[in-house]
Amino acid sequence: AWLADQLQSPEAIAARCTLVFMHRPLFPQNHHYGMNLPDAANLHAMFAAAKVAAVFAGHEHSYSRIDRDGVSYIVTGGGGSPLYQGAGPDSAFFHYTRLAVLEESMRVDVIDLAGILRDQFELPLKSSNG
Repeated sequence: AWLADQLQSPEAIAARCTLVFMHRPLFPQNHHYGMNLPDAANLHAMFAAAKVAAVFAGHEHSYSRIDRDGVSYIVTGGGGSPLYQGAGPDSAFFHYTRLAVLEESMRVDVIDLAGILRDQFELPLKSSNG
């Protein structure tokens, strides 16, 4: 109920972009694949209805990104703990994410410790006119 209230608050509705940050991913893609949160379907429906641009999570010591119904789900769990080697070579790397607000979108860069851009994508911003 609290989260639904936050996502429907006047501030959230007026925001140009809504991001959600949580520890466990709704839809794990690597080490915990298939171990969705028990309320993942309800939370996803709430995020999609509120036009959340992205949900960032950790928990899995790897990187992944999936898009569902206009919501990007990013697992950015390569910040220092031992990596989950079973996640595959394209996802098991130490990294950080950098967000840049542009005129009509927010660019997300995923950068490894060698400074190599490993993924880049854009999240839409709502029009400043509503």
